[in-house]
Amino acid sequence: MRTLSPALRAPLRPALAYEVFSNVLRRRLLDHLRITGASSMRALAEDFDLSELRMRNHISLLEEAGLVRLRKGSEATIVHFSPVGWARLKTRWEAGMGNSLGLRSVG
Repeated sequence: MRTLSPALRAPLRPALAYEVFSNVLRRRLLDHLRITGASSMRALAEDFDLSELRMRNHISLLEEAGLVRLRKGSEATIVHFSPVGWARLKTRWEAGMGNSLGLRSVG
């Protein structure tokens, strides 16, 4: 059984979750990576018509939240969607993070 890295075991700050999901571009990036699979940082920047620096800033935030993983090669940095990070965020949200933000649960 795989164990979670220390970064994935650390508590997720509600402010970080808000920062990730309050931005439409970051939500689109996550969907893109989840559906199409891994992509290079350069290709993502081109697909979303952003400079590599701006893309790197968005990806860094997603990586900090544990939603993407980076694999740095000699030629390119490859960005992977992290199902483990997504499941972790979803579990934390359902376990009460939404309540700590003052949100009512639905259902």
